[in-house]
Amino acid sequence: MRQKETDAAGQIEFTGLPYGSYTVTEILTAEQKKVYKTEGPWTFTLSASQTSYTVNAHNSLITKDVKVKKTAEDGAKAGFTFQLIGSTVNGMQITRAGTTDANGEIDFGQIPKGTYTIQEINVPDQYCSPDTQTITVADSDMTVTFSNKLKVGIIEIIKKTDDGVLQGFKFLT
Repeated sequence: MRQKETDAAGQIEFTGLPYGSYTVTEILTAEQKKVYKTEGPWTFTLSASQTSYTVNAHNSLITKDVKVKKTAEDGAKAGFTFQLIGSTVNGMQITRAGTTDANGEIDFGQIPKGTYTIQEINVPDQYCSPDTQTITVADSDMTVTFSNKLKVGIIEIIKKTDDGVLQGFKFLT
């Protein structure tokens, strides 16, 4: 059994193999197992009619489902826009955006392990902007919750009467 490591181009060549059946298995390091899913093993036969075989080994990033759950003081849930920005554990940049559905939810889908920020963008004027949240996608799916508080104002009423009586008058807004 021979073992080699890929070069900077991701290639290996095993030469001088006698004809026969072979199984190629990718062996991930402990750190690589935290980031990648592997394919294989690949089994084939080298013979006079097939003197070479190419293994196309692709590693998919391990991903987890990331969702946003939105609430607001006035009960509004739909139509809020959020952005997810960050990088995988290997430095690949990821950007996703979405708008909440009628249930106040966005499913950003499968996001690779890494660190990301999620923020609400284009916050309607009647709401205070919720804080941006930083998340680390690791070993489980996650739901990030946001809530909008309504901005508040003040109505001041200054009561006057001809006779100076000011107390006891009611107003309705």
